[in-house]
Amino acid sequence: MRLTGSNYIQSCFVLHRNFASCSKENLRQPLPDPANMKPSLCAVLLLLLLLLGAAVSADQICFEPESESQVILTLNVIDVYAAWDYNQGKVLFTAATNASDDEFTLVDLNNNITYISNTYGCSMVPGYPEVFAQCLPDDAIYVHTIDEHDLYYVWRPFGLDWLVGITKDEGTGYYQRYISRYTARNAVLDVGVTYQSSIGVSDPSVFDRNTTG
Repeated sequence: MRLTGSNYIQSCFVLHRNFASCSKENLRQPLPDPANMKPSLCAVLLLLLLLLGAAVSADQICFEPESESQVILTLNVIDVYAAWDYNQGKVLFTAATNASDDEFTLVDLNNNITYISNTYGCSMVPGYPEVFAQCLPDDAIYVHTIDEHDLYYVWRPFGLDWLVGITKDEGTGYYQRYISRYTARNAVLDVGVTYQSSIGVSDPSVFDRNTTG
């Protein structure tokens, strides 16, 4: 089978079937009882330094309402075109070059459905909207700043975690993804690095795909 961006994305989203049964109540572990915590002075100072080191809190980090980008998946060396339209609630992935109209992955954020299509047909699997949401989760952890890209880490107890590096668009106050790494059940799915991005979607009809099968 010819390896394309949509083939790779299809293999990734198969894992989502295992995540669909997890309830929202399991998304966050309970916090420890403060009465039983006796942090040392060094620990308190370290925590303060970490909090001060974050340029912006995670709940303030939202991505452009509409954008498109080209991303290289570094493990498989595949170029992928990505289009994001949060007004419609749709995210599209397809191979950046030589992709047919039948090869794509379309995430429907409004209905929590992911459509995966190739030359053999189109299938539908439960989506995972938090990964592709317009804003980072409130519990995203600031990790580091590298070359002006802030890195945030998100962990979920049912086997999925992701690391995202973001870049701020000074003119709009929104952010764009620069690097993304996704891990499921201790296996790295891939690492995507954005090498070209722009605000807005040049061709809105790119989301008009046949998802009937």
